[in-house]
Amino acid sequence: MLQPLNLANNSEWFSLTFVHDLRVTMFLSLVLLFALANSVLLPAVYRLEEIVLLLLAVFEGSQHVRFLLLFVPVFAPLLATSLARWIPGYQPTKDKYALNAVLITLTLAGLALLFPARRDLERMLVEKVPERALQFLRQHPGVAPTFNELDWGGYLLWSGQKVFIDGRIDAYEPGGAFSDYLRITSLDPNTLFLLQKYGVKACLLKRDSPLGTFFRVLPDWQEVYSDILSTVFVRRNGATKYPVATTPIPAPARP
Repeated sequence: MLQPLNLANNSEWFSLTFVHDLRVTMFLSLVLLFALANSVLLPAVYRLEEIVLLLLAVFEGSQHVRFLLLFVPVFAPLLATSLARWIPGYQPTKDKYALNAVLITLTLAGLALLFPARRDLERMLVEKVPERALQFLRQHPGVAPTFNELDWGGYLLWSGQKVFIDGRIDAYEPGGAFSDYLRITSLDPNTLFLLQKYGVKACLLKRDSPLGTFFRVLPDWQEVYSDILSTVFVRRNGATKYPVATTPIPAPARP
């Protein structure tokens, strides 16, 4: 099924032309070096099905960045076969047991020292996901349904919160929910109508989102929670009032 909005807005479906990061650099470097090594330096003979599968993986990886995960398990055995021709075979007589033991011990010690403590994980949690805003919503279950940022949908679902949308975009586009999400977050002229269409009573947004700036000038919406990461707006409903909660998150300590 074609999903043009998903392909145009989900970075996993971007082609290598629009992605510039370490994954793309490694992908292109490995493909070029493998082709050079097997055509010029030390030619090798592969079965037809291996070549066809490799070409398919290279093609798919170049079309959509998400298929680089398919390229890895296809390419790794062929790369290992090529490297085996350059590396001498295993020689048990050259094993250095004491050195191996020291290296293993140092590796385990490094893992133990670098493993994050619980307080570090909790600090990272409040810096990346709206944990405290979620606590506010749990304390006010009447402010639902809630509109949420796409990036936070998975965390909210994991936390047991009902969501407007999450990262499974391909499940939301056929029914039109993803299209409506894009229109709402881009401040389409029908933004308020669309929120009413879904009966939205609250919005959990990023602190600097354009939609939040828009709500701050509207008399029908009240900002009831904010921290340096997130903010919660609630649709005013007659005499119903919500106390404004502000929970600043301290900046992480410098090492």
